[in-house]
Amino acid sequence: MGPGFFPLVLALLLGVLSLTLFLKAMHRKETNGIEWPGRDAGVALALVVAAIFAYSLLLKPLGFLLTTLLFCFVVYRFSDPRGKFRPFIASVVATFLSFLFFRIWLGIPFPTGLLGY
Repeated sequence: MGPGFFPLVLALLLGVLSLTLFLKAMHRKETNGIEWPGRDAGVALALVVAAIFAYSLLLKPLGFLLTTLLFCFVVYRFSDPRGKFRPFIASVVATFLSFLFFRIWLGIPFPTGLLGY
């Protein structure tokens, strides 16, 4: 067994238990006033999942700052679409704080990409 065995077992166990709870909730007759999300929530979820895959593909060519800014904007915009400027401001703050924490404070090198940072 290597160093990744324990996290793999935990991830599989978490996945199986999550799927079990999801299927159990789908077949429950009583809803207790809770409604399933509509179609718009499904589209937003699909866009967020697509953004996660796009982040991993675009990180090297675009760099950390630009990719993180775009990713945060997409996630904030489609997970809570209350305003037009709120997702942008939250994206800038999250990108700046992650850059400050990981690059400046911890000294972790990131892909520089187009901007050179």
